[in-house]
Amino acid sequence: MSIAYPPAASGTNGTEMAVLLDALTALRQGRTGVRLPSDWTGVAGKVADAFNEVVELNERMARSWPGSVGGRKRAGCGSGCRSATSAGSGGSRSGR
Repeated sequence: MSIAYPPAASGTNGTEMAVLLDALTALRQGRTGVRLPSDWTGVAGKVADAFNEVVELNERMARSWPGSVGGRKRAGCGSGCRSATSAGSGGSRSGR
């Protein structure tokens, strides 16, 4: 079953959609601090407000996540986790 979507609401232009796409792409890539303009009006303004609220919620959750470093969780690391470069001289691992 396919869903038909109405055409874009009046007042939403291609520039706003391009800015929205850029912001979503930045968010997907893990960039923090990305926001949409707060001065947009109409439907675009409501979308921008909702986007900004979701980003802020995401940042609050990331800061409160146990084991988070700079807003990102370190996968599989406990308190004794070290990076590969600090594990040995020159970053090489023993036994390889």
